[in-house]
Amino acid sequence: MNTDICFCVKKLDNHIGRKFYSLYSRKALDECTMANVWIVDYLYDHRDRDVFQKEIEDKFFVNRATVSKMLKLMENKKLICRGPAASDSRKKKLKLDQRGYELLRLCQSIRSEMEEQVTASLTTEEKALFRSLCLKMINHMEGEMESDD
Repeated sequence: MNTDICFCVKKLDNHIGRKFYSLYSRKALDECTMANVWIVDYLYDHRDRDVFQKEIEDKFFVNRATVSKMLKLMENKKLICRGPAASDSRKKKLKLDQRGYELLRLCQSIRSEMEEQVTASLTTEEKALFRSLCLKMINHMEGEMESDD
């Protein structure tokens, strides 16, 4: 079996995706993607300040066209709304809409269950180490991407 780290991470991502969608379908959520859930979660965590499309692009490492399309669909689903920023009315800040808050509440239990299942075979120390190593690799890769610009 291939034990390259990239292969293992990709395979783990596939397992997490499948598990997420199996838990998600039990909650009778319609037409929301995993990316929608992460964006709703991000907007909630940063509700005390203005969040713009560019920040979503950067934080989720997704290109402008993809984020634009995703946000438009989320607006159509009434998960988010865009409004003028106080500092610059040409900029549109992103906010959760009522249905976004509903999705957030439903998905908090899914997120907890996912975290529990994915890390069930790890000790507390191993969980902390794995999280630390993942963040270290992400920060390194993001640093390389910034230096390529």
